[in-house]
Amino acid sequence: MSGQRHFEDRSTSLVYHQYRFQYENLGVVGWIVAYLYNTLQKEPNTLAVDVGCGTGFMTRVLAPHFSKVVGVDCSPSQIEVAEDNREHENVTYREGNAEDLGFLQPRSVDLVTVAEALHWFDSDRFYTEADRVLKPGGCVAVVAYGSARSHDVVGTLSANTGDEKIDKRCKLFFEKIVIDHIYPNLKQSAEKLTKAGLPSPGYQETKYFTEKCEMEGNVDMFVGYLKSGGTLFTVSDGSPEDLIDSYGEGLLEMLGEVSASPESVDLKLTSTIHCFIHRKPIHNV
Repeated sequence: MSGQRHFEDRSTSLVYHQYRFQYENLGVVGWIVAYLYNTLQKEPNTLAVDVGCGTGFMTRVLAPHFSKVVGVDCSPSQIEVAEDNREHENVTYREGNAEDLGFLQPRSVDLVTVAEALHWFDSDRFYTEADRVLKPGGCVAVVAYGSARSHDVVGTLSANTGDEKIDKRCKLFFEKIVIDHIYPNLKQSAEKLTKAGLPSPGYQETKYFTEKCEMEGNVDMFVGYLKSGGTLFTVSDGSPEDLIDSYGEGLLEMLGEVSASPESVDLKLTSTIHCFIHRKPIHNV
């Protein structure tokens, strides 16, 4: 966020909402909540704040575990789509920056989450705000696809064609796209996960875990996923959308070598969720 806007129109936010990895079928939120419970030795069910919430993927999954969940994003279109898909009465959304959570009182929040958004933030300023609003014993949980501990920054693409050569070419095809157009930006996120300053010197990295996630579909899914990254997908010249469409056509051509209906070939995107949880010291009053 940091005053920068990356999802400026509703059409981009709708693509984002449709084609990103979902958290509903993952265990990441349950593990975060369980860790927070074990830390506080009581149910941490008052308030969670999901910063850089996008269209509410993480926000929605937090809802059953807290009395109130607030999703914050600087993009009006992301908030609009999140509101359109709001499923829980205890969830609210608001426009705002990660580095200025002034609507929250000091020491009022049990959990602050950041899911696939740290690369947009001024991390030092965000962590300062997180420290201000967290209760003693509360946690900051940062979730992302990539980690400096791993080369798995975005994931892999595979095709269910029964042809090992085509499957290998799909993997290499996707890797080249990632290296050329996505990795330069996501590398910042991977580095921030492990190198950014903690909310205060008293914090420690007390929990780290990973989880595999998958998304299945056809070439339309693949094209939608690339477009859903917004300004994360960079090009030196021309339109990112046009280049992504050309990559989709190239993938169709490749799959057409082994299938009469390449547009119907089953594809799978596989990635790894990395989660770092930082706990505010209980004695930090």
